[in-house]
Amino acid sequence: MSDTDLAARGGSDDLARPARSGFATWEIDRADVAHLSGRFMELLGRDAQAVSLAPEVWRGLIHAEDLAAAERARARLFSGRVATVAVTLNLRHVSGGDVAVTLCGQVTARDHDGMPTRIGGMAVAPDEIIEGATRRDAKAIALRETRDGIAITDAQGRYTFMNAAHRRMFGIAEAADVTRLHWSDLYAPEVVASIEAEVFPVLMRHGSSTGEARGRRLDDGTPVLQEVSLTLASGGGIICATWDIADRLRAEAERARLRERLRVAQRTEVVHALTAGAAHDLKNLLGLIQQRVSAIEAGVEDDPADAAGAITATVQEAVGLLDARLDFGKAGTESEEPIDLRAPLAKAIELVAATLPPGITHRLDLPETAVTLRAAQVDIVQVALNLLLNASDAVDPAKGRIVLTLDTVPGAGAGPPQVGALDPARRYARIAVRDNGPGIAPALQRTMFTPYVSGKGSAGTGLGMFVVAEVARGHGGAVCVSTQPGQGASVEVLLPID
Repeated sequence: MSDTDLAARGGSDDLARPARSGFATWEIDRADVAHLSGRFMELLGRDAQAVSLAPEVWRGLIHAEDLAAAERARARLFSGRVATVAVTLNLRHVSGGDVAVTLCGQVTARDHDGMPTRIGGMAVAPDEIIEGATRRDAKAIALRETRDGIAITDAQGRYTFMNAAHRRMFGIAEAADVTRLHWSDLYAPEVVASIEAEVFPVLMRHGSSTGEARGRRLDDGTPVLQEVSLTLASGGGIICATWDIADRLRAEAERARLRERLRVAQRTEVVHALTAGAAHDLKNLLGLIQQRVSAIEAGVEDDPADAAGAITATVQEAVGLLDARLDFGKAGTESEEPIDLRAPLAKAIELVAATLPPGITHRLDLPETAVTLRAAQVDIVQVALNLLLNASDAVDPAKGRIVLTLDTVPGAGAGPPQVGALDPARRYARIAVRDNGPGIAPALQRTMFTPYVSGKGSAGTGLGMFVVAEVARGHGGAVCVSTQPGQGASVEVLLPID
């Protein structure tokens, strides 16, 4: 990759302006295109010009040994399960050497469902930050004025620098001398103990650590809910970047409540579909009961006691047919626990089987050994039911084929996902439903995960695939769709198992 290759790629107007933090900035959009500031390129010995790079080009800037760590950090942010990450990498300098930086990243844009569409942050060279803060040069001014809370401690844990945003977050006056403060002054004793026992070992081992913490304001003691990214500097000091997440947590809690209401509403829709589909079997059972009762009334039943027993057994079968469906509808919010995915998938195929026309064949392919992950069983049943019912609606009732399978795959061997993100270094349980229907129309593919948008017209609510996507996202997984006109469709739900 040459300087010409990089310069030929377009720049970003936003990134061409001075970074608000005063440091090298980067962003990656949902299309996996990286937008790097001029300062970022300057760190690599290249022209100080902002560029936008294709996936294979920006990955080439990262040392091969660190690429997996970068991919994991990217996948974690795009999964929506974390708001910030920090990862220390070696980047390739134009001279052939390496440049050690810590990339502090966060989610910078989300879609209407709250899922990340863009991530970005700073490329931090710890020694350079400390020198800048000491010299009070232009970079230190920018560091003080950024809206992100930034603080630096020495090896003993006492603050040597704290910008205005960090001071405001913790109720520290602008004129206060922060060098008199130790980092532990901002936390309750039990939080300090937790940080020392759980966070610092990770920080010392890996050079960085990211997570959430509960601090307290020094002026009135009110809680500070924060996302924290720590980077170990040479000499034992620590650089802390922090964000107040109270508003985000409230918004996430409200979105979670709304999502659960939608899932319960959609579960009712599934019950209606299952019950309607079972009406044929129920009618047959009632017909058998009618025949035995008529025989008893006509006096032609040889053994009335035997007939009564048969009637009782048939009634129990009819009740069981309905109870299995109604129990699913009544299920509330189950707690997550380790489950073998084979059980809920077998339950789902059993529920759907009674609704299928005689011309549709179905098959369940399960592995011989357990596939275990932590989940609510009702969620897995609901995912499988939605996929199976969609497939049954799509195929020819006279010659349709539906296959439900379960296996495990590496993240690098699956995708590309239409929902969520995959970590190449992890393994995933793959729940897949394949059919021989007409395939999914391109227009529907673009909206199939959008709530209240249905490909079934007035016959559907548009919640089924939305719920499938929500369950996948909630587990840090993904949904992959493969379809060809006239050749059926395959929908795969991938959930991480390690």
